[in-house]
Amino acid sequence: MKPKILIIDDDRTICQSLKLLFSMKGFEVQYIMNPLNMVEFTENFGPDAVILDMNFTLEASGDEGLALLKKLRASFPELPVVLITAWGTLELAVAGMKAGAVDFMTKPWNNDDLVSAVQTQLQLKQAQRQAGESRLAGIIGSSAAVRSLKSTLLQVAETDAAVLLSGERGTGKELLAETLHDLSPRKGRPFVKAGLPGLPEDQLEREVFGYRRAAFSPDSGGLLAKSGEGTLFWDEVDQLSPVMQGKLLRVLQERTFTPLGSDAVSRFRARLISAASAEIKKKTAGGGFREDLLYKIGIVHIEVPPLSERREDIPELARYFMEKLNTDDRRKKIDSAALEWLSTQEFPGNIAQLQHLVERSWMLSEKPTLTIRELKKNHATGGETDMTLEEMEKEMIRKAIAAKKGNMSEVAKKLGITRSSLYRRMSKFGISNSDTDES
Repeated sequence: MKPKILIIDDDRTICQSLKLLFSMKGFEVQYIMNPLNMVEFTENFGPDAVILDMNFTLEASGDEGLALLKKLRASFPELPVVLITAWGTLELAVAGMKAGAVDFMTKPWNNDDLVSAVQTQLQLKQAQRQAGESRLAGIIGSSAAVRSLKSTLLQVAETDAAVLLSGERGTGKELLAETLHDLSPRKGRPFVKAGLPGLPEDQLEREVFGYRRAAFSPDSGGLLAKSGEGTLFWDEVDQLSPVMQGKLLRVLQERTFTPLGSDAVSRFRARLISAASAEIKKKTAGGGFREDLLYKIGIVHIEVPPLSERREDIPELARYFMEKLNTDDRRKKIDSAALEWLSTQEFPGNIAQLQHLVERSWMLSEKPTLTIRELKKNHATGGETDMTLEEMEKEMIRKAIAAKKGNMSEVAKKLGITRSSLYRRMSKFGISNSDTDES
């Protein structure tokens, strides 16, 4: 795909000359001579860079160009803009760079220098995009919904804006919060999880605000203090009682908090990222959640898509979960028919349910390749269990020992691992070769 460049200049000769120059260098080029429809044209064309003239009347101060530059930057903050003018001065160049231009050229320009300036900016933009995408590697999927989500995360990460992640259970909201933290300048500082659903309100308040132990004793730091200048992730924020909603709102408005029983006022310096159910707007409309708090925690509101809206990502997710399970001495695959079948299934528990189904099927199947049959068997039961992966693996080993009557070579063969790996696992789980599934 050719890179796109937009030229904005009121001189037709210059526009045509630049169009010819950049077309010969492999660009797709458009130009406009009237800047009044600049923003709309830019949005429709989607250029990778803009060359903008500084003057569109007889007046040669460059103020018009600076105003247009600011307008472009406001609508397209990541778009590189190169300024050109016949009336170049050092002061105008400095003003242009301060306003967000990436380069400044005077007419007549050197063709090689102008092309090089644009190509350099596109290379930098590509490098930044690749760096950002590599840091988003934990968010699996290439659907339009996921691409849009990743783009939003990259745009928001560098800011201090409070972010609200709303969506169904199991869509990975905590992972997205951690990703935002890792992409932000706050990376390396604390990432503290608050919310603690199910706690009695008085205990929740102590956990969040901290408390004074006794006279002349230091305060016991709560989660607000522990988050420092990092990120405070408040899970299930829509489950807060009206009283706690009011207290959280006060913290966000005043950026201060006071531990219970203490007179010491502390600054709240962390960034807040909250997670809520997909119904938070309905809950707010019905009076169950404060509207002023919703606006405060959701300066940026990201609605996380459920798996039903990104079915094309299911095969990629399933393969990713499989690869995480595979080890050097025990590897499995999942066949294409099974992946297609997975894509047709309903997962009300979203990504979390899909992951559990893949893990359970991988663990319990004795075959090197997972088929529809194994997946169906575990999906039919909901794929739900209170057992951890280690507990399932332990149970598998015990059942295999019982089935093969303690013949370790046969047990290892049945499990698809080497005898040495089997003995390491037995030692890890405290299993002897006399264990059976009844023991």
